[in-house]
Amino acid sequence: MSDIRLLVIDLDGTLVGPTDQYFVCLEFKDKINQFLSRTGAKWAICTGRSMEGYRTHFKSMLKMGIRPDYVVTRDAYIFTVTPRGWMIPDLKWNFSMFKKTLYHNASVNDTLGEWHALCSKWDFGISKKDWTTRSLILHFNSEDAATRVFEMLNSRAEHKPHVRVRHLQDVVWAESRIVSKGLAVKQLSQITGVRADQILAVGDGRNDLSMMSPDVARMTGCPRNAKPEVIELVSTNRGHIAKSRNLEGTIEVLDAYLTGRVCSDLPLLWSPPGVPSGDRSASRKESRIRRYVFAFLIMGIVLTILVLLVFFHFGLVSVFRR
Repeated sequence: MSDIRLLVIDLDGTLVGPTDQYFVCLEFKDKINQFLSRTGAKWAICTGRSMEGYRTHFKSMLKMGIRPDYVVTRDAYIFTVTPRGWMIPDLKWNFSMFKKTLYHNASVNDTLGEWHALCSKWDFGISKKDWTTRSLILHFNSEDAATRVFEMLNSRAEHKPHVRVRHLQDVVWAESRIVSKGLAVKQLSQITGVRADQILAVGDGRNDLSMMSPDVARMTGCPRNAKPEVIELVSTNRGHIAKSRNLEGTIEVLDAYLTGRVCSDLPLLWSPPGVPSGDRSASRKESRIRRYVFAFLIMGIVLTILVLLVFFHFGLVSVFRR
């Protein structure tokens, strides 16, 4: 059995699947208790969801008495879970990550917007463009044109650590480099006093890659439904690739490290990572949220002005001068 002192598990796709399966959750409860008891490790759930999203999607397990030691929400905000289930925020760390996230998102927006404008101004042989707040996907008429533009954008990205550029055949895409989960796990390693070779990270999505990189966690695992990039990374890191999906796959990962039967073989039907879909749903959701926040701010300002006007009209301002 490996020397594991910190266990980090993603939420969606690893602990929570399409449906809540009662007996699988019971099996997980027994397995996680056994795992933590035998290793003496701390357990953290690391999700890209908000705190409310975590509580909603993990509600079934919370009702079964399954609680981690730490929760990381929105990829980076750290909370310590007390025995009574109270969530104590790491205020200093969370505030610093809030500022870093704002700067990162603004930088990604500026860079992708600049590159989109460049590709719209000049004829690079682009047949199709798909631009969101997080990615810019360019389809070209030829592989030669794609290669030349990739080299150009990749050279521009050398001094922009917030984005990365990738190339596959006649497609080039630039995307936000998501590293917040990795930063959060590094902070957890300092809080718990463990090294990277004592951390086991289990995930399934692209935003889990940073917390599963060798400089963050030397031990990794993933369920069968993981993205090709995640499966490839776990195989390279000699971690465990489960044959089962979702929570059953996570149980299999924990059991593999407890018994020493870790299998890094790629699945038979596995295919290398391809071009991202360019789904705009996340971008549209963010735009709606920004519009709602802006609308509430405007309503608050208007209401404040109206209240002040009423005070002035009825001579109530003098009350505040005394």
